[in-house]
Amino acid sequence: MMIYLMEKMRMSRNLDGKVENFIKNDLRWLSFTDVQKKAIPKILEGNNVLIESGTASGKTEAAMIPILDLMLKDKMPGIRCIYFAPLKALINDITNRLMDIFKPFGFEVARWHGEVSFTDKKHAISKASILVTTPESMEGMLSSKSVPNERFSNLRFVVADEVHNFAASPRGSQMVCLFERLQLYTEYKLQRIAMSATVGSINEILDWFVGGSELPSVIVSNSKHRTKSIHVVHEDEIDITKLVKHLQNKGNRKIIIFTDSRKNVEKYSRILNDNGVHALTHHSSVSKELREHVESRFKAKRKTMVIIATSTLEMGIDIGDIDLVLFLDVPYTNASFVQKIGRAGRKSSNTKAWVIARDYNSQMRLLGVSQMLEDDVVEGIFPLDYYPQLLAHQLISFSYERGRLKKEELAQLLKARPFKRIEKADFKAVIDFLVEKGYLFKNPGGELLPGDKTNEVIEIGAKKMGFVVLFPGSIEYQVVHRGTEIGTLQPIFVQVLKQERESKGEAIFNLANHGWKVTRIDDSKLKIIVEEAHSTRVPDWMSLGARIEYDFAQAIRKAIISRKIPETVICSRTLKEQLQHIIDQESETISKAPVRCCEYDPEKKGTTLYTYFGDLGNLFASILLNIQGVKSVRRDWRMLFIKGKKDPEYYLELLKELAGKSREELSHLITTHIMDNPKTMKYLYNQLGDSLKDYADDHIIAKSQAEFIIDERVCQNIVDS
Repeated sequence: MMIYLMEKMRMSRNLDGKVENFIKNDLRWLSFTDVQKKAIPKILEGNNVLIESGTASGKTEAAMIPILDLMLKDKMPGIRCIYFAPLKALINDITNRLMDIFKPFGFEVARWHGEVSFTDKKHAISKASILVTTPESMEGMLSSKSVPNERFSNLRFVVADEVHNFAASPRGSQMVCLFERLQLYTEYKLQRIAMSATVGSINEILDWFVGGSELPSVIVSNSKHRTKSIHVVHEDEIDITKLVKHLQNKGNRKIIIFTDSRKNVEKYSRILNDNGVHALTHHSSVSKELREHVESRFKAKRKTMVIIATSTLEMGIDIGDIDLVLFLDVPYTNASFVQKIGRAGRKSSNTKAWVIARDYNSQMRLLGVSQMLEDDVVEGIFPLDYYPQLLAHQLISFSYERGRLKKEELAQLLKARPFKRIEKADFKAVIDFLVEKGYLFKNPGGELLPGDKTNEVIEIGAKKMGFVVLFPGSIEYQVVHRGTEIGTLQPIFVQVLKQERESKGEAIFNLANHGWKVTRIDDSKLKIIVEEAHSTRVPDWMSLGARIEYDFAQAIRKAIISRKIPETVICSRTLKEQLQHIIDQESETISKAPVRCCEYDPEKKGTTLYTYFGDLGNLFASILLNIQGVKSVRRDWRMLFIKGKKDPEYYLELLKELAGKSREELSHLITTHIMDNPKTMKYLYNQLGDSLKDYADDHIIAKSQAEFIIDERVCQNIVDS
């Protein structure tokens, strides 16, 4: 048996004998997975590594086992590895998993986020060798006087889980800046390791992630793909309860049902529970304690169970083996679809999913998903490389952290990818603004020191919380039953409850799979005290709508051009007929040229350009038309509608005139346009999704928005039309 194990684990010759024996005898592994065989030697060699592999393929162990090995060979005090994850629930889960690997060798693993107690944080900073945290928590630590910087003096590894999630948001830009700042504390060249199940534009993500690192960088991809069995039906063909019962009768004991809103989670959980299907709920407005209870129940129970969730269960929280994933509608990105179906079929290597296609737009998205599955691609992510307001934010925090900023320290920070295209004039404008506003003080030697405003922001608890977290917060009321938090509601729905109590004498609603009657609303403490009641009333939550990206829109266009339904999904006969009808009908919106010009429509009093550029791509194109004096432009993810009697080619020529200009010229034109249109500036900032606009002047903010919206792929398509 031991000979068999040695042969099956021939990769282990690169590992320390203690680690090798632990894997065989304690973890009881018979072999490494494909991605582990590829990644472990690359990490042991000292490379930066981006690991791209499906859910449950062993990515975490592929990254952390060689780190364990290197830590055993180089025992030093302090924090040796910082592991970044995007969700608190994922941090809790990862911490427990890493304890099983590292604790037998005497290494402490600790977590640090907003819900960790002061005592646990104190233990973490004094004892931990591996710290699992979020970017905003790390930001808070570096600017905290209670965290001694010498704890990072032997830091050797930084790891990012779900790196695609970070790369697509301001939090990721914050994280890679922290890498550069942490480099100043350690004698080691930080080895950077990233993991993701779904990465588009993978080389772009790697370049962004490694930033100023001098270590060689490699990509490790898993060549093995699971078998996918994806069935799609139209909503008119099925009853949701009957479908779930049918799937359960076919042996699918553990099912996750994904939907795109908290409202639908509550709505469909009530429908299923009222019709004999026990369904649990999981979304961001359910309290942490109840979500964790649902996760542990689902993982531990062997009986048939269903969870209805939003994207809160999309990422790698361990809830055990899932037999099947059901979508109540078609997702807006293939990356999200692939990530979610990856939750199923871990043991069998056969991913099973069912999808309900609802309306016309849903069926259009189905064409995009099935086309991208056929092409084996997901949407590309292109992280920001011009982010001056983040530079301002980092200078505030960095100056407080270091006491004074020397030129070499500034040079280290500027190696971060978000600052790649910031020019000297931009840098000076950022500094001048921060000095003027009292955030920085510049001494005669040219060093930057923290100003009074910085001390105020960093040293006052509530202000610091708002500072380290880059995404805008929202005010929500806490729903409490007998001292236990059930979840949260937004003020807009609380106002409805107040009106109902006044007019009807009571207000009842559904949350976390239960009905509740309001007994008291405390506006000063933002609390709603409730008692149990029967209810089918579902709360309303407001959120920004989902976006269709350029790559996804182009995939839909490609499917229509092919005039056939991609064979990556199994469609019902009814749905096939409807999809073929859509393809036939929408083929009129597509020409050989990238942009299809339609004749003037006298009924609509305008003309349509079909572009398939996606939501942001068409926002960019509409701004180009605005700059050219065309004011009345409506848009969605695939078309521009221009009110007026001009020939459509006239508008296309206006677009070509600007699309052929250099990026620098476009940036200047769009910046000027944004400065002249405050509503556009506000709208674009909501699209960017951070809370940093107060740290730079309006011109710098407008320029950053211009750089955010410019899409050279759109320009090329316009020029080629």
